[in-house]
Amino acid sequence: MKKSLRLSSILSALMLCNLAAAANIKVLTAKPSQCQALQPLLADLNTMQFPSDWTVYVACDALTWQNILVRSDLVSKTSAAFTDRARKFTIINGMMYTATFTFQRYTQKTPQQVLKHELGHIICESPSEDVADRYADKGMCR
Repeated sequence: MKKSLRLSSILSALMLCNLAAAANIKVLTAKPSQCQALQPLLADLNTMQFPSDWTVYVACDALTWQNILVRSDLVSKTSAAFTDRARKFTIINGMMYTATFTFQRYTQKTPQQVLKHELGHIICESPSEDVADRYADKGMCR
């Protein structure tokens, strides 16, 4: 609960910009025109079925992403994305759309696979990384 409240205050404190899409897309701390990850992210999201009542936040720079991880106690757990199913949002590290981002420690090796993994948490209604990986790989929860 404490992590959830901290993350909520972080997101509300950051400058947000809404973009039209199936899911609600919000850019954190940048104008959409300044977020290099936005266009490829939108193209990827258009190939997936994130729920219409879902919000996808994109951290467009490394500092914003680090601040989110530190304040939500997730520093050692992810460097690509995470999902809060109860609060219906996913936060994407926009840096994964750059050539310098490494997917080495991940089962998913592309931004599209990372998004499918996060979608697996949502569709399968599971916090399990294995279930989300299965959904990303095979499109099945079980």
